[in-house]
Amino acid sequence: FISLTTLLWRDLLMGIAFQKTTLVLAFGLCASSAFANTLDLCSEADLMVGTKVVGKARYAAQNCQASWQNQSIEMQFHYTEKIPGWAFKRAAHHFLSKNLKGDIGFFDPISNAYQSIQSGDRYALFYRHNSQTLSLSLNGQTLSRLQHPKAQQYFNIWLGEQPFSVKLKQQLLN
Repeated sequence: FISLTTLLWRDLLMGIAFQKTTLVLAFGLCASSAFANTLDLCSEADLMVGTKVVGKARYAAQNCQASWQNQSIEMQFHYTEKIPGWAFKRAAHHFLSKNLKGDIGFFDPISNAYQSIQSGDRYALFYRHNSQTLSLSLNGQTLSRLQHPKAQQYFNIWLGEQPFSVKLKQQLLN
């Protein structure tokens, strides 16, 4: 038999753990929201692979009329299809190689953090210009961070000279 004291202690400890988890989640959401609130939603477009719509892409910036390369920006991807993690990793490497000269290995902490996703999942990439920090999150959970002078160049995958989709780039930047 479990004593009443044992049950009360268990319930108290579970309550403390729940409150701690709630505070951590609330703080994480507030921190993310505080950053997102400094950006304006500039555009939204269908995210297509071939002729199939697999979700929506959103682009936000401090100033939608200014170049994406000189400010804090965010891209969000809301998926309506399952996509394997290896496909994200392979595409990231391919388009970074096409758009950037030299070593792109410093992007590996971001590219290697991609995971397989299900319909309804959301990836977000945040770049903070003042700290030169790029963050990748999945459904609000940070997967990886990269602080590097060229971190913002990761967005060349979608916004570079040879992007994933020319149509998507045009829709997001116009």
